[in-house]
Amino acid sequence: MTELIKNTLFWYAITRIKMHLEPLAFAANVTQAMICTVDTVLLTFGFLSIERRWAKCDQEIFIAAVMINPFYKTTPFSRISSLNNANIHTLLECLYTRFFQCDPPPTFDDQVTHYLHGMGEFKTLRKSAPNPLSVYDNYSFSGQPPTPFILLARHILTVTANSASCTLQALAELNMHICDQQIQKGTKEHLKQHFGEWHPQTNRNAAMAPVNVGAALPSFPLTPVSHPPAHPVTITPRTQVTAVDDIDTAPIRGSSTLPQIKIQELFDFGNGHWSGIYSRVAKRSFDEELDLYDLLDADADDEEDFKIELDGATEEVLCT
Repeated sequence: MTELIKNTLFWYAITRIKMHLEPLAFAANVTQAMICTVDTVLLTFGFLSIERRWAKCDQEIFIAAVMINPFYKTTPFSRISSLNNANIHTLLECLYTRFFQCDPPPTFDDQVTHYLHGMGEFKTLRKSAPNPLSVYDNYSFSGQPPTPFILLARHILTVTANSASCTLQALAELNMHICDQQIQKGTKEHLKQHFGEWHPQTNRNAAMAPVNVGAALPSFPLTPVSHPPAHPVTITPRTQVTAVDDIDTAPIRGSSTLPQIKIQELFDFGNGHWSGIYSRVAKRSFDEELDLYDLLDADADDEEDFKIELDGATEEVLCT
């Protein structure tokens, strides 16, 4: 073991492994955050140069999400004809019509121009807040509806695309399938409610005594859960769904405003501004999670206890 530690090639290999795994760790941490908007997903695709997943996305929504994020606008993207000012106007107008089922008002086009060029109401646009939605809240009026452009921006940026919520949804669907399967087999036919007073049993024999529930329950027919009786419920493993999803390369297209654009063509990888911002934010989030793990480990049985000094107001809130 000592010879291995002293081996320079060993540490070189460890460094190479870290260089490969660290971006993946950053991306996993960012996409599993409680607030992960669609613009963050697209920037993650660009940061990792992931083409396969991007080809299946509704690309127009993801591209628009990055553009209406005041921290980035069009900075991450290459100067291609599909993303010139005229096509950006057309893209946002089509998305407005798609989401709200009506044409944008005449003021919408001027608001897009002011936003892209930092003019008019967006002349004093600041990029200090970590959440772009809070920036748009500062340009709204209390008690008044948002302007059409801000309405579209909030509609897109409020979409949560974190992978953790997808996992929870899959688990919830799996639980529903299991319950439905148990109902078909008759294993879920048990007492749901107990009417009348409940008296605790004093011994094990009394607890095992049979209970006559006929008098306790009202006589009404039970409505079974509707399900196709002729076909058994089949639970498809999540790995099979993922495998089919990898094979299916058909793109998901909303409208036809933009052509299909590859990640390598979409992003300006020579501009380190956007990738630097993404990397710093991702690393800070990752380090904060590691600090939390260290804090939890510090309270383990074999670790020395430590005392945190609190001010009077905080101590009163936490200790009451």
